Amino acid sequence: MILKGSFIKSTGHARAMARHLLKNENEIVQLWEETGDGLEKDFVDMQILTKITKGRTGIFTASIAPREYERMTPEQWQTAITMIEDEFSQPFDKAKAPDRDHPSFSNQLRVQVYHEKEGRPHLHVSWSLVDQERGRLIDVKFHKVRLQKLALKMELEFGHELTQRRANDNTIEITEQDRAIAKKRGVSIKDIQARKELLAEIWNRTQTGDELVEALQAEGLTLAAGNKARVLVIDREGFHCNLTKELPKLV
Repeated sequence: MILKGSFIKSTGHARAMARHLLKNENEIVQLWEETGDGLEKDFVDMQILTKITKGRTGIFTASIAPREYERMTPEQWQTAITMIEDEFSQPFDKAKAPDRDHPSFSNQLRVQVYHEKEGRPHLHVSWSLVDQERGRLIDVKFHKVRLQKLALKMELEFGHELTQRRANDNTIEITEQDRAIAKKRGVSIKDIQARKELLAEIWNRTQTGDELVEALQAEGLTLAAGNKARVLVIDREGFHCNLTKELPKLV
């Protein structure tokens, strides 16, 4: 699964994006969601809404692309969209801003265009970033990292082959948070490093969600879905960690 995000910052760009999405370079082009006034008008109207704000970035577009042999049902496509909307309906770091008033992404104007190119399906979903009620733009911080984590969660959700999101090196980074966890649990930094190395080794040798779960279970670890696109690994003592943070080079 590959998730990519991009932004539109002008009406000219909005028109160009609409025309690009309707090009016949794809074998299949289907409008799954629009107003009925035409895709180009929808994009331009969403971008024009930025006039009620002080910003320019009016539209956020995400492309959802499974492998060609991983055909998704209509329900799974909708689940993928909902997962993206849920993720961006909250601040990136809710712990630092727990009471921040953040608009729901699911209430934003939205269009969808489905493509198949060389047998590979992919869906483009575009949302207006204008919060009309408050007259401001929604800030989609760190969208690349968040989409990468969501891609992993979707692969596990849909039973797809895991994408090996690895860095150019195998450096295991020990953070200040790791040191705090080690102190709290009464273990050494070497124990924390060993856990990270174990998770990295398991990740690199498994190809599917089932293989990942089986390999973790063999080490006494359990995989579970958390909120905010988190994927948790839980040990025998009930201690849990965020898999995508344990493998920082994945993103």
